[in-house]
Amino acid sequence: MSRYLVLGATGLLGGELARRAPADQEMIALTSGELDIRNRDDVFKALDNMTPDLVINCAGYAGVDDAEREVEKAFLVNAYGARYVAEACSRSGATVVYFSTDYVFDGRKAGQPYVEGDNPAPLNTYGLSKLTGEFFVRNASPNYYIVRTASLFGKPGTGGRGAGFVQRVLEAARKGDRFTAVTDLVMSPTYTADLADFAWKMLKERPECGIYHMVNEGWCSWHDLACAVVKEAGLDAEIAPVMHADLQGRARRPLWSPLSTDRGYHMRPWNEALKEFLSSK
Repeated sequence: MSRYLVLGATGLLGGELARRAPADQEMIALTSGELDIRNRDDVFKALDNMTPDLVINCAGYAGVDDAEREVEKAFLVNAYGARYVAEACSRSGATVVYFSTDYVFDGRKAGQPYVEGDNPAPLNTYGLSKLTGEFFVRNASPNYYIVRTASLFGKPGTGGRGAGFVQRVLEAARKGDRFTAVTDLVMSPTYTADLADFAWKMLKERPECGIYHMVNEGWCSWHDLACAVVKEAGLDAEIAPVMHADLQGRARRPLWSPLSTDRGYHMRPWNEALKEFLSSK
């Protein structure tokens, strides 16, 4: 029996990966409080003690706007923390999985989704920190998978952490509150249950190491997604449109960041996944 370790288990994705882990494998799920990947010595000690065969790193700094003023913190988690995990895996012979983002791209490929071979060019600190993490992982370990994904929705992680955009829309609509959503940022909404299942499928098949894009097929704006949530849930709520520039956020964002794949892991359309998720709410 192999031993698998999931880091960042309280988050939206980490929690789903832990819940959907193969039943025939030994699973260890650690929160960021239990293992702070910013501390290299702690990472090496933990992996030496646990001796996992596979480490899935979902620990991350995800505050896109906050990263512009907390640059060091973003890089410590998303880049250097990822490097420490990959180095520890390389030393022990474990395979490492690092989750990255559509924000490694600049949005200039309008009309066509980004695939694995496209050149990244991040516009903000968050995207740059994740791209640096990708670089560190690739160079630290020969046995790695980098999975780029985007715009997650799904069941919150343990303790209710990582509620996500869809959950916020639902909560506002149920209260009768007006909800504002951006019309000119286009992305690939991704259901964490689908993502977790496809990630485990990939890890069972063990294809060639490298970068893989995993998102639900298709794309929409955040405003489109919010409207779809309200409609599918049968709620009567106002979804007010707003342009990205009007929000005055600290971080520049790619106006176009849908992902697709040339490497075979095609997931169902996002609207089908959303319908299934909302049916369970």
